[in-house]
This record gives sequence, structure tokens and C-alpha cells, in this order.
Amino acid sequence: MPYMYQPTKTFTPIPEDIHVAILVEVIELGMQPGYQGEGYDPKLSLTFELPETLRDDGKPFRISKQLKISLHEKSNLLKYVNALLGHELPESEKYGFSFESLLGKGCRLTITHGTKQTGDVFAKIDSVTKLSAGAAVPKATSELVFYDFESPDIGILHNLPDWLQKVIDEGKPWSMDTPSKADAALKRPVAEVETADADFDDDIPY
Repeated sequence: MPYMYQPTKTFTPIPEDIHVAILVEVIELGMQPGYQGEGYDPKLSLTFELPETLRDDGKPFRISKQLKISLHEKSNLLKYVNALLGHELPESEKYGFSFESLLGKGCRLTITHGTKQTGDVFAKIDSVTKLSAGAAVPKATSELVFYDFESPDIGILHNLPDWLQKVIDEGKPWSMDTPSKADAALKRPVAEVETADADFDDDIPY
């Protein structure tokens, strides 16, 4: 049987610029491999819709970021929380903070490009900042979605991309050996070093 060539699907990455973004998905991933593969950390995935930056088919671009669940003052996740809230999250509100409450809120994402080993160019989030004072938050065209790893909704899970379902499936559940989600958000091991490379961006072509 002759080999049938099937070209790889390609898509145009999000342009490098500062974009208005709306948080449309908060997906808890359970306990995932930690920094440089050491141990396990609770993580989540944030997906943003860029309502003013459209693809060739007229739909808004989307981009995701996987982050460790930590609201330590130097954590990457706290930068996103503060930007979406438009102000710093008070220390008194960190314990038990509901990440679901951030859905539909806006911020600004600085998008830059990177190059994979294959030579393909991809978009990544370089930084996040709050919207300008008084700026209106556009309404998202995407459904707002929250997935609770501890109380999974199978309907929501099956509507997620296959690659994200695989990440969730490989996630480890909370156990007596791990702190509660609320406790984990406030604690950070002394040896931990958080860098941009420790997180994961995904420029979603849908």
C-alpha cells in the first residue's frame, strides 16, 4: 500500500503585542510533576480569549498558561490574580481564594514568540498586567468554564481538548500526604525557584 502524505496542520500564532484578554477557563490539573521534575505540585491551567485579536476565520485567539497553585508573594499565579482583580489580593483573602471567581475578568497579556526544535513558531505569554483604569471588559464569546479536580464534572472534562484531558488524567489526587488546596496556595518550599520556564504556555489553535 503506497504511503499517503498528510501535511501537518499549521496555524498562525498570536501576533507579538500587548493584547486585551479575558479569562474564560480555569482548569484544575491535580498534583503534577514539580519544577525540574522534582516532587509534585498542585497546578491549574488558565485559558484566555483575546477578543480584539482575531484569527483568519474571524474567531478570537486563545492562549493557555499552566501555573503552580501558589499565592506566595513571589509566585507567578499571584501576578495573574492581581492583574485580573485590578488590585493586589489582600493577605486576609488568600486562604481559600476561589479561582473560579476570576472567570470573565480582563487583563492585558504581552505576547512574544518562541521557536520549537522543529522550527515552528509559537506564541507565549511574557507578562500580565491589569487593564487601564476605567477600561471596559469586552464580553467573551467563549463559555466560561471551571473544572474542579476534586469534584470532577465529566461533561466538562470530555469537552476539553484531548491533550488537556491527558494532563488531567495523569494528575495525582490530593491525599493525606499533601496539603489542602487552600494550604498549598500559601506555602512555598524554600528550595523552590519559580521561573518562566517552569510554567507552560499553549497557543491554542481553536
